[in-house]
Amino acid sequence: MHACRESRRYAPYVRAFITSGSTPRYTWINFEVDMLSLPDDDLTRRELEPHRAQICRLRFRSDGSVESYDSFYYFGVKDLARFSQLHEVHLVVDGDLQVWATAFEDLRWGSCPMNNIRFIDPQSGLMLSGRQLSMACDFGVFHSWDGGGRAANGADGQVEELEDGSHLSLRELAEVD
Repeated sequence: MHACRESRRYAPYVRAFITSGSTPRYTWINFEVDMLSLPDDDLTRRELEPHRAQICRLRFRSDGSVESYDSFYYFGVKDLARFSQLHEVHLVVDGDLQVWATAFEDLRWGSCPMNNIRFIDPQSGLMLSGRQLSMACDFGVFHSWDGGGRAANGADGQVEELEDGSHLSLRELAEVD
């Protein structure tokens, strides 16, 4: 993008999130390919407004507190619905991952298909779909909420009993779609 005007003309990237000031700042982005990553769960930030109809992939972060969850449950989901082209959402949860299983089940995630929503535990790197997160909670993979909602010690053990009596480990569960 910085080589010359001709390369910018043919690249699928556009200038976005332009800030005013003595030196305008911006970001080059391909809205269909790049995932916009926010440092928190504030989906009302002013710089997003002109691009809501273009953003297809969004990643944001929750501190994992019950207050953060409640705020998203009652207000944030309405803000998320304003992203009309959204087709993938990643939610990084710094704390209690377990509480978000109900958010997946109970909420509409705007235009994003339910099978394209992922929940990420930054401590372990574990990324689960909403269905996988619900399944993990149902099988007691996580410590209680008082324990921080992290995957329990030995969670690599058996968590899902299959019809034939075999089990899946948490890692295998993460690969189930």
